Amino acid sequence: MSVCGMKAAAHWTNALRRKIRKSHGRLYAAFLTTLFVTTALTWPTDSWAQCAPDPVVAGDNVVCGPNNVTDGFTFEGPGDLGSFRVEEGATVDNSTAPVGNPFTSPGVIDIYSSIGTPGIAGDVTIEGTIIDKIGFSDGIFVQGSIGGSFLNSSTGTIIGGDRNGSGVFLGDIAGDFTNHGRMSGLWSGASAGDIAGAFTNTGTITGTISGLSFDEVGTFTNSGTITGGGTDADGILATSLTGAFNNMAGGMISGTRHGLSVFRDVGEFTNAGTIIGGADGVVVDKGGIASLTNRGLIKGGNFAVRAPGAGNSLIENYGEMTGSVDLGGGDNAFNNMAGACSTQTQSSISAAATCSTPAPSRRAASAPFRTSRQ
Repeated sequence: MSVCGMKAAAHWTNALRRKIRKSHGRLYAAFLTTLFVTTALTWPTDSWAQCAPDPVVAGDNVVCGPNNVTDGFTFEGPGDLGSFRVEEGATVDNSTAPVGNPFTSPGVIDIYSSIGTPGIAGDVTIEGTIIDKIGFSDGIFVQGSIGGSFLNSSTGTIIGGDRNGSGVFLGDIAGDFTNHGRMSGLWSGASAGDIAGAFTNTGTITGTISGLSFDEVGTFTNSGTITGGGTDADGILATSLTGAFNNMAGGMISGTRHGLSVFRDVGEFTNAGTIIGGADGVVVDKGGIASLTNRGLIKGGNFAVRAPGAGNSLIENYGEMTGSVDLGGGDNAFNNMAGACSTQTQSSISAAATCSTPAPSRRAASAPFRTSRQ
């Protein structure tokens, strides 16, 4: 399968999982049962855990505390939860949860709502540990949307299945998505729909197929580590990035295939950290990159930056770019600033500087290198 085909398959699979699960969790179970095996599956009807309150009803603010012996949690509407919290010192797992078919095993935390309504009206806060011990489940699955924000604190650890599942698999988030802890899973460390607020990562997010995947985000800031570690994996897989994107100094985004892979347009993009892909550092399938300012390292085995569509792209490089640069057929400009380092073996750029030891004090711009309009 081609790279484009593999990427499309990954996007399609994530979208299909989200659509099926949004329609109802049982449909997701039926889909995977048909796809893999057809053994019987027993779904719980209420909370397995000793989280409070128990039993839980719509509108409740659920807290799993450190003194609780918890063993998974599930809520199936009608209605939604008020908020959900796992306190520091608490551990939620599914080691003795009722299991039928392992491919359709309930998640460690599964929150279903009525179709078309939020799964959680308020915030999700994780300060403790959530771990899938079956190997096939999401750490947290929320059908529908989160009306508040999602926070995994510095003491929070969320581990999804290592044979199926994500660390977190969420719908749209009306507020912010913040990770200061650890999230991991086979599909992705974290997967979400639209994030209306800010995405902030200072922790570690790791997945086998993608480290992080989402549809759209208001603003993006990373000073932690985001890794797609499996074969042909992406560090970040996104539909579009029209908001401000900032990979700060110390921030690491890497994938065995692409460091950052975006289907459509990218807006204001700043990198002061490291973005590495086995094939491409940054790839934008369609559209262009409104503005990319690099003061760190962007590296790809083939392309440092590849945006082959017809959109307009502007790149200003003050740091190091290793690999070719292809900006496609728009009205594009690549400004390799004085003191910068770039190695390009082939690209739509008519000329490029070679890597050498730069003089740190030089700040004046060199003559720009412009792409030719294709």
